[in-house]
Amino acid sequence: MAESSRRPALDGDQGEGALWANQSLILKQLEELKNEFRRFTTEVRLEFQSIKGGGGNVQLPQPPASPVHRAVPRRGRGGRRARNELPELSDSEVEPGFPQQEDLSDPGEEEYQQCFSPPRQRQETWPRQQGEFRVKMDIPFFDGKLHIEDFLDWERAVETFFEYMDVPRDKQVKYVACRLRGGASAWWQQLLQTRHREGRGSVRSWARMKQLLRSHYLPTDYDQILYMKFQQCTQGQRSVSDYTEEFYRLSARNNLNESANQIVARYVGGLKEPIQDKLELNSVWSLSQAVNFALKAEMQLNRQLRSAPQRRFLGDSVSSDNRGQGPNQSSNSKVPPKASTVTTPPPQTGDNRQVNRMKTPNRDNPYGRPTTLKCFRCFQPGHKSNECPNRQQVQLLEGESEHFTTTAEGEDDEDYEEVAGDEGEPVVCVLQKLLLTPNQNTKTQRNAIFKSKCTIKGKVCDLLIDNGCTENIVSKALVNALQLKTTKNPNPYRISWVKRGIDIQVSEMCRVNFSIGKHYNSEVLCDVLDMDVCHLILGRPWQFDTGVIYDGRANAYAFEWKGRKLKLLPTMLRPANEDGDRKPALCIFSGNSLLKSGREVKAVLAVVVAEENQNATMVNYPSELLQILEEFSDTIPNSLPSELPPERSVQHQIDFVPGANLPNLPHYKMSPAEHKQLQNIVDDLLDKQLIQPSLSPCAVPALLVPKKDGSWRMCIDSRAINKITLKYRFPVPRLEDMLDYLAGATVFSKLDLRSGYHQIRIRPGDEWKTAFKTRNGLFEWRVMPFGLCNAPATFLRLMSEVLKPLLGKCCVVYFDDILVFSSSMDEHWKDLKAVLELLRQHKLYQNKAKCELATSSVHFLGYIVSADGVGMDPNKISAIQQWQRPSTLTEVRSFHGLANFYRRFIRGFSIIMAPITDCLKASSFKWGVEQQRSFDTLKAALTEAPVLAAPNFNKPFHVDTDASAVGIGARRVL
Repeated sequence: MAESSRRPALDGDQGEGALWANQSLILKQLEELKNEFRRFTTEVRLEFQSIKGGGGNVQLPQPPASPVHRAVPRRGRGGRRARNELPELSDSEVEPGFPQQEDLSDPGEEEYQQCFSPPRQRQETWPRQQGEFRVKMDIPFFDGKLHIEDFLDWERAVETFFEYMDVPRDKQVKYVACRLRGGASAWWQQLLQTRHREGRGSVRSWARMKQLLRSHYLPTDYDQILYMKFQQCTQGQRSVSDYTEEFYRLSARNNLNESANQIVARYVGGLKEPIQDKLELNSVWSLSQAVNFALKAEMQLNRQLRSAPQRRFLGDSVSSDNRGQGPNQSSNSKVPPKASTVTTPPPQTGDNRQVNRMKTPNRDNPYGRPTTLKCFRCFQPGHKSNECPNRQQVQLLEGESEHFTTTAEGEDDEDYEEVAGDEGEPVVCVLQKLLLTPNQNTKTQRNAIFKSKCTIKGKVCDLLIDNGCTENIVSKALVNALQLKTTKNPNPYRISWVKRGIDIQVSEMCRVNFSIGKHYNSEVLCDVLDMDVCHLILGRPWQFDTGVIYDGRANAYAFEWKGRKLKLLPTMLRPANEDGDRKPALCIFSGNSLLKSGREVKAVLAVVVAEENQNATMVNYPSELLQILEEFSDTIPNSLPSELPPERSVQHQIDFVPGANLPNLPHYKMSPAEHKQLQNIVDDLLDKQLIQPSLSPCAVPALLVPKKDGSWRMCIDSRAINKITLKYRFPVPRLEDMLDYLAGATVFSKLDLRSGYHQIRIRPGDEWKTAFKTRNGLFEWRVMPFGLCNAPATFLRLMSEVLKPLLGKCCVVYFDDILVFSSSMDEHWKDLKAVLELLRQHKLYQNKAKCELATSSVHFLGYIVSADGVGMDPNKISAIQQWQRPSTLTEVRSFHGLANFYRRFIRGFSIIMAPITDCLKASSFKWGVEQQRSFDTLKAALTEAPVLAAPNFNKPFHVDTDASAVGIGARRVL
């Protein structure tokens, strides 16, 4: 009734104006009702919070029933809108303490919901509107297979659920445990059972449960991994929006305490360079400004790329046909089908922008590195070949083209990566080089055709590129040798120029997959011919498909391949007088290959190698030594145990420079035989548990290095890792100090560790920093590998700590070489047993094949150590005696370094070596009479060098001196 009394009186005619006035008044009343309802809900909310804070059981007052407003039936506009104007609560207005229309899993929350649920009558009075929704939340399931960021997202979802749903603390752990699945659920049950057996209480708080989950499912250095991802976050080939999304995510993950300017600098530094150039024109003070400017710059650059016309060539020029036209000439004029060659200079009508451009070439970036332009037509600096005034003008077709991109300003041949011919195991095919040019006396390419080497199925083959050949051709001998699959040629034909006096029928085709260098690998369809010119001829089809550019002066082919600019270089010609200087090659053949080669040639020189029996010398050992070897046989095994070495106090640690970028390099290209050998080594290391599969963000390639015994050793190219590793300085013992301890010693034994580096563990948590790549996967070391910068210091630190009680008394150690010395044989047995006992305690194993036991002289660090003293190694003296006259500065440095190693044995070494030392100071190689005299005198002095006795510090020293006007000289007399 109150509502009806407040209705305005309507005129009898019920005009449209009165209806609109009536509607406005009703809307105003509804707005007042909405405000009144909001005040009521605020009072109820505050009352509930006060009761909850007091903790007492206080009877909450029932909210007063709001008056029910009956909708006024109206016709016309807005008649259906009045019902939608009723006050409704949005999701943002509902707090955790206010009752919600949803089912909760917690019983306490259900009672709480029922206690404060609005009456059913009010629900009927306020029907659900179209924009109303109910929030339904739940914790995602967790099965223990999430990555770092996914786990952190799940953890945040749990905490958001607890905060929004106001779950009591004593029920949080139980609720999360219900959401565990699979391996995570099994791990949680095992954890609870373990705690129950150990008498510990159950986990009662979510904070403790979160700590346990993190310790089990997150790596110990996950924060470092996230920081490294943040450090390496760059735009790359992505859009600005994708890069911004990742930047925001990683910034939130790391939560670094950086200022706003530092965050902006980090964001801008990861953008592409063209976008950075655009942002440098504006002052950016916040991250949101930087993001907006970057998005606008990206849109601008995309418009420029879409609007820039692309040109299609008819010749070697990049200028358009309308360049230099007058203002009255149309820029859209078409070029006639047949382009005419004009030798006149460019037209001077209209503006002379072309002439000015020839004089002063523009550069898009004034702050970029200046480039030295050089014309390849007139060979004059200052302009490019397409701007050369002496060039022939060629008309161009102007228009859209998807197959060509114009060359950037200032770009020249220096951007191309030079690719030389392959080296390796040649294919076994006999070829007669009939059509190749004879050897010239010069090293130029003026009379040479392009010849190089390529790799086909791991074999190095002869390659020839011929501009006049209309097909790609492969030798039939190569097809048979490598068992390549052939197909019939649909258009057979005959040719007669590839073999002397014979017409050859071309009826077969073959697809040949070949590679040159590390980055170029292609497959070509070739005609199979019985030719003896070379193994593979690349003709016009390959040149057309690849889009090569031929440089006639350099005899090189340049092209783009998978984003790289490559330039194929020919095999360098060797003068005829250098053929006699080539060293003979030593090849190893199987039995069948040797018989086959013997049928083709008249004489074959073969080297038969007999394997040395390492056990043959055991019969000459004294009985005391055999007894010691039997006692310590566990420390001298034939191979390392198939288990990890023990955790010692000395472990190899790898600490990176803060803020350094982690390397991720591709694996090296290898032949199938090398790859098989590398895979065998990797499988053996996996069986011995020395390496394990890795998910490391950084990786370096692995390679093979031959050993002295003919086997192969896998090495890691760790140069990129060593650049960002902090260097630890550990003192390396001086050779002179170690030799001083040998005074009075007559019996020596040298022990050598078996794979000494692999007997040292990597510090836990640093394994991912040693990851290496092969063709079959990514692996990381669990023991110390070769090639790391701090590895020698770590190994020497371990050996010094293990042998510390005996160092200087009966043994000296230099990395993995342990020299045991004694004054008598009886004393030597005790010293040797003491050293072996220390090695046994620390589980360090020796290589018996490299050990020299109980001898009167021993090789140690390039010297011969005996009871008489220290002498030179005869092998090194022989190498110096056979040294040929140096012909380059590099050979002079090699001889100087080797001779300098034995300078202590030669009186007046500096005076004799002075002419050769002066030769090294010159900028160019000069070898005269004085250098030759010094060279011969030094070799003669090495043959007469004495054996130096070790000094006995228990006896007095006599020092003789002589007066001098420029210095003091002295010598020591024993």
